[in-house]
Amino acid sequence: MHRETSDSFEAVILAGGEGSRLVPFTNTCPKPLIQIVGKPILEYIVDEVKKCEIEDIAISVRYLKEQIISYIDGRHRCFETDSDTMVESFLDVAQHCSKDYLLCLSADTLISRESLSYTIDTHLSSGSDITLTLVPNKQSKKRWRYETNSDSYLTNIGVSEIENNNLERAGMVINRNLVGDISKNLPFDKRAETYSTGWNLILKMMLDEGKSIYLSQSETPVYNINKKSDLGGAESFVFKYLKE
Repeated sequence: MHRETSDSFEAVILAGGEGSRLVPFTNTCPKPLIQIVGKPILEYIVDEVKKCEIEDIAISVRYLKEQIISYIDGRHRCFETDSDTMVESFLDVAQHCSKDYLLCLSADTLISRESLSYTIDTHLSSGSDITLTLVPNKQSKKRWRYETNSDSYLTNIGVSEIENNNLERAGMVINRNLVGDISKNLPFDKRAETYSTGWNLILKMMLDEGKSIYLSQSETPVYNINKKSDLGGAESFVFKYLKE
């Protein structure tokens, strides 16, 4: 990735979740700081972002926020949020960002430089307002249905009748100039009940606003850490994809 390209990107990492399904580990330690093979989840994500030559990293913190702020120790910007939802947490951080493109990440998902670069390159080549990358993932239990036109632009998003469609969000870039459009949709309407209050709600809101959303599919895996049984698989993922 060229320096002039990376200078246009800023990473936004949402690291405020309580990680209730990882109790007792998260009783005293925020989920982003849980150690996988001797290093916190958050540090793996930051390292892969920096390998893409993106130095501007903004992190949203809430639950046990003092520990994350202390760990980051001024290396990157941390923004405290009182919001309970991902969208509001994202907006709390995004309003402080100035780069053209926001690389959107969750602090419970291990992701490689190759996956990040794929989404970044796809966004730049598509010229879309938002780019979403999906990857086949047997671990995924999500039931989202993404409908596209013949040019791979999203036309509809909803809940699939398929119990397990084996697709996982592997990357997302949002143009910085959309932050105002997202903000004006607050407070959430009934859509939040169907689309939850995460990244898919942003996609739905922007689709309703007529924004262009390019959907791409990659084979480069990511790994979500949602529950205790995911920790063993996370170690395997690190050894296979993130160990140099």
